[in-house]
Amino acid sequence: MFERMQLAVFDMDGLTLDTERVYYQAQIDACVAHHFQFNKNKLIEAIGSRTFDLSGFYFGNIPEHGEEVLDDAYEACVQGLIHNGVKTKEGILETFSFLQKKKIPICIATSNYRDMAEQLLHSAGVDSYVSDVVTYNDVKHSKPEPDIFLEALRRFAVLPDRAVVFEDSENGAIAANRAKIPYVIVPDLKTPGEECIKKALLEVPSMKIVLEKMKEDLSED
Repeated sequence: MFERMQLAVFDMDGLTLDTERVYYQAQIDACVAHHFQFNKNKLIEAIGSRTFDLSGFYFGNIPEHGEEVLDDAYEACVQGLIHNGVKTKEGILETFSFLQKKKIPICIATSNYRDMAEQLLHSAGVDSYVSDVVTYNDVKHSKPEPDIFLEALRRFAVLPDRAVVFEDSENGAIAANRAKIPYVIVPDLKTPGEECIKKALLEVPSMKIVLEKMKEDLSED
């Protein structure tokens, strides 16, 4: 499964860093504090992408400052995480360490903004493992379009079938499939749909399980 892997491409929020739940809760809490009527499932649908159905979130009736409240809550949340320290998801540090020993480059491919991504990765203490970061600022379209993953392939001069994408979201899984890159799903807030799972190499609850499979395929020294 991983024998041919020459590049490991990791999503950031919800897969590498335990941030997606924090963003989600901060924005929900902000809407509650402002007494807005909202559909929280629309936030979950947008995970992994910069595309957000604002009207649908507010049931077609966007309140005054409705977008600003969400944006401010998100940015305050990010700054709080950067200042207080970001937690990595289970098994990530061990996986990054193993890949580094195997000399397989790690690329972060995220729909987040570059400045935020770099600060979050540094705060989590994983930036030293990462060879490159591809962000929303580097491409024309965010996930579920394949642009971010195609840019990662271009930077490392790796063919799609020699890379593996690690994702938690449906938007990310769709983007990987469109880029023709094999992918592994480790769900966070929401498990991707049946079709995405069917096309995945693996769908498991933790990167610890993925790491064990990597060690089998790549024979740890």
